[in-house]
Amino acid sequence: MPFTIEHIQDRDYLLVTFTGPFTMGVVREYISELLPILEETGCRRLLSDSTAAQIQITSKDIMQLPKMVETSPLTTALKRAALAPDGTSG
Repeated sequence: MPFTIEHIQDRDYLLVTFTGPFTMGVVREYISELLPILEETGCRRLLSDSTAAQIQITSKDIMQLPKMVETSPLTTALKRAALAPDGTSG
C-alpha cells in the first residue's frame, strides 16, 4: 500500500502520507481504506501529504475525478488540506 492513514487524536485530524507512485488505482484504494476509518473515528479533518509521491495521473484521469468525488461521502463532510511535491501545479 503506497500510503498510510494515521489518526492524530490530540488534534483530531487524519494524516494521509502517500509514498511511491500515485495513480488512479491508488486513489480508489485510498478512498476504500479511508471511509471505514472516517466512520470509526468520527474525524472530519484530513491532511494529505504527497510530497514523497510520484504523481502519475493523466489528464484523462483528472477528468474522471469529479465523478468519483460526486459519489463519495468525502465531499460533503470532510475538510481537507493537501501538501504536494515541489513543481506540482494546480
